[in-house]
Amino acid sequence: MLLVSRFFMAAYLTLIVLLSLYGIHRYWILYLYYRYYKWAKPAPVPPLPDQLPIVTVQLPVYNERYVVERLVDAVCRMDYPKERLEVQVLDDSTDDTEKIVRAHVSRLGEQGFLIEHIRRNDRTGFKAGALAAGLAACRGEFIAIFDADFVPPADFLKKTLPYFGSPRIGMVQTRWGHLNENYSLLTWIQSIFLDGHFLIEHTARNRSGAFFNFNGTAGIWRKDAIVSSGGWQHDTLTEDLDLSYRAQMKGWQFVYLPDVVCPAELPVDINAFKTQQNRWTMGAIQTAKKNASDHLAQSPATQSESGGHLPSDGLHGLSSGRGSFGYSPLESIFSGVQPLAPNGTCGRGGSGGHHRIAFYFLHHLSERPASGLEIPAAQSSAHDVGGRRHLSFQCQGRAAGTLAASV
Repeated sequence: MLLVSRFFMAAYLTLIVLLSLYGIHRYWILYLYYRYYKWAKPAPVPPLPDQLPIVTVQLPVYNERYVVERLVDAVCRMDYPKERLEVQVLDDSTDDTEKIVRAHVSRLGEQGFLIEHIRRNDRTGFKAGALAAGLAACRGEFIAIFDADFVPPADFLKKTLPYFGSPRIGMVQTRWGHLNENYSLLTWIQSIFLDGHFLIEHTARNRSGAFFNFNGTAGIWRKDAIVSSGGWQHDTLTEDLDLSYRAQMKGWQFVYLPDVVCPAELPVDINAFKTQQNRWTMGAIQTAKKNASDHLAQSPATQSESGGHLPSDGLHGLSSGRGSFGYSPLESIFSGVQPLAPNGTCGRGGSGGHHRIAFYFLHHLSERPASGLEIPAAQSSAHDVGGRRHLSFQCQGRAAGTLAASV
């Protein structure tokens, strides 16, 4: 009995030490943010090159019938010469999105846009596979990537391309904005978490010279950086995080622009949110395991830069009791949702662990809008079943589909 007590005490103290280290790391990030950004002089904005390069914009989509036209239109409205802007719609859809895209691409092609609708025979590699297929056929020197629920601003390219003046700059990431942060309590809390990640963490890491990652969308790559780092690989759930670290360990440098905002829709459903967070946490752990040996082969300075990021993302998920299943048994009990299976369907999203303080009450509040919040247009229906009122909303964007609630 004494041995068992000592074992549990040792395990408890170990967890306390790990969580304490994680907390100290958060304070260190905050210190870096103030030292290198808030208290530093603003860096001058470099000029655009005299000769604008050819840019390929890749739009990976899968069953995005509600938002795909909005995305394509936003890209074609970019303030950039038509003859130097190539658009690839990487469409792996299995529903009527394919017909919508084909018709829309045909109309835009008649207007003089260099736009291509790329379909694959199978979905091998999912998003990573689609990006790799597009990369093999593109002609741009730079590759911008946007997920379906993003609406890139017209000046995106003219605000990001100047930072590729150095030949060692491999990627420029911009900040995510939020189109629907006031939709519900869930989306409002997500916006706070994401703003902390993008405004504080990314800024602190990049400005202090540490590693940070491409978030899968709202960024632009130098094509040579992708190719020389091994290209898109689909052996982790976060291909963006994986490529980011392979590229930086190859010597490529990244730039983060917190003042350039690319708005997107947030998941409006708690299950879509949990699936997304599961993907981010599992993918960070997989990427850390995959790149551990290469990381140890780097110089001590490089080890210290990347060593503070990947483990913190993985530890964030493990510290909440999630592990490979994504969510702890307590969260399932309080939310009424079973844990995700290790091989379950995974949602989209950028990479990086985010704080999940309010999980236990979000499930009960997120399926109806908070009082006074603006609700975007959606098709809705209601019917009575078994004495309870069932509501369903046909939603658009990151959680496109049906959101149901019972009251």
